[in-house]
Amino acid sequence: GKSGTTTLALQSVTGSPQTVQWTASAPSGFTVSPSSGTLNLPAGGAASTPVAITGGTTEGNYQVTFNFTSPSGPIQPISVSVIVARPGDLAPFFNDAGISDDTNQAAANFDGFGFSYSEQALTAAGLAPGAAITSGGVLYHWPGVAAGQPDNLIAAGQVITVPPVAGATELGVMGSASNGPSSGPLTITYTDGTTQSATLGFTDWTSGSPSFGNGTAAAMPYRNSASGTSQQIGTELFTTNIALQTGKTVASVTLPSRANQGELHVFALGTDKGPLTTGG
Repeated sequence: GKSGTTTLALQSVTGSPQTVQWTASAPSGFTVSPSSGTLNLPAGGAASTPVAITGGTTEGNYQVTFNFTSPSGPIQPISVSVIVARPGDLAPFFNDAGISDDTNQAAANFDGFGFSYSEQALTAAGLAPGAAITSGGVLYHWPGVAAGQPDNLIAAGQVITVPPVAGATELGVMGSASNGPSSGPLTITYTDGTTQSATLGFTDWTSGSPSFGNGTAAAMPYRNSASGTSQQIGTELFTTNIALQTGKTVASVTLPSRANQGELHVFALGTDKGPLTTGG
């Protein structure tokens, strides 16, 4: 597995110095270096140390936990989420269930208010689970997961490593905003180590009026509700295209750490030369 570095930091809220011992507990196949240590906190001050975490080879979302002991009293453990994913696989990053079956509408909650996309309506619009689709000149793979399961990711600074697709001139992102329209800064990293900044913006999924120059990947006449009764309202899924630097190949895409309002939901990434992601 690949390695990443995080910073273990503690803040003292007492009026006297503290010595805190810490140890790391990681899943099988993971290594943490160092795996234990000491933090010396001045009175009312802070202390920190870098920690390298090497993931295993099995895909998934894992937790590495740091436990603490101090003569001054108990300290709550801290857990860090570590995602292991092969290039282009979004499934380990999915943190939101946004699609429900019409017969079990409460199984998903796209917007935090109990509403969700209908799997049947999406399929009728050309987005059946696992479908290969082209929208706005960009090729995508639609997530192939069952209704009611995590099927999209809410942008929160995730770094999505992708397989190399040579000759691409446009990056495409398929998704929508909940409680939007929403936008945030996105970073493209190329295989030569250079980067490109762009803005990821999505129209609200039931807005009816596209923002940010979005294209419409699918338009449905209704959305599902946790009440069990579909709501008759225009519901859409969008795409946004970003021009890539000439002659360069995308290595990874770093999503916005947060949206300016609402939430940015991402279902797939693609290029004009081929899909970048799968899911499920």
